[in-house]
Amino acid sequence: LEAQFLLGVVYQRTAREEMALDLLDAVADADATHWRARFHLALTAAQWGMHEDARELLLQVQALNPTHEQTAAILRKLADLKEAAELDAADDAAAAAAVAAERAALDADTALPTEAEINAELEADDLEAGVRAAVDAGGAEQADAEADASARERRKEGRE
Repeated sequence: LEAQFLLGVVYQRTAREEMALDLLDAVADADATHWRARFHLALTAAQWGMHEDARELLLQVQALNPTHEQTAAILRKLADLKEAAELDAADDAAAAAAVAAERAALDADTALPTEAEINAELEADDLEAGVRAAVDAGGAEQADAEADASARERRKEGRE
């Protein structure tokens, strides 16, 4: 059993993880107290990004050998990684919400005008052009009258 374990560790260190997993898993199954096989299984799981599996194996190692310092250190590191991932996810969600709110605000600011608003603006532009023409032609009195009429018209529309 010890020879299988050592060969599993050699495979692990020489980047032959699948072969290492097979041997280390067989050792862990054969001897429920073999904490070192579980520890190396956890290292391989962590290297493959299987952090939850690694954490579960390390908790088994800690139960079998509570004084193993590397196990405690790796468990702390996995907890830090999990917390960082949760914070990143929260930041991503907050950023997505901010973008959505910004888009909604832009959509509200850039809403297309209604036909009535367009017509009112065109009429105001036409009236203003007429006033300018009258002033340019020397008809200041006519311009004042048209401006007064325009003001009355706008007040009337405001009441409606």
